[in-house]
Amino acid sequence: MNYLEDFIKNFYMHLGINNPIQLKTEDIAHKLNIGLFNWNEPSQALFLNGHPYIFLNCHTPHNFQWQDFCHELGHILWHAGDQMRLPTSFVEYQEFKANNSLFMPLCQLLCLMNWIYQRYMMKP
Repeated sequence: MNYLEDFIKNFYMHLGINNPIQLKTEDIAHKLNIGLFNWNEPSQALFLNGHPYIFLNCHTPHNFQWQDFCHELGHILWHAGDQMRLPTSFVEYQEFKANNSLFMPLCQLLCLMNWIYQRYMMKP
């Protein structure tokens, strides 16, 4: 596994997630003490008084909301600073890095494969 895959695996393990049924934005946000809200504006993450919040666009289809959640979670986990005040090149870097968070949904597949293997392939 590479660094990102190890991070994702350890991240899910830390949250007690070991099967795809547990991959819910509300549950993950709650476990990480992140305020999660739907609104009519583009999705974004921010810190207010040191507390993280993720705002998801309520008009985005559910599967794309998951992608937006992962992207914004990447900002919460790895970034600091107000992008409105950062140099453009650094904002681009942060966006590229947050897009790596989109690999988190791919980990659903790994969880699912592991769950199927444990449930149906291993003999008791």
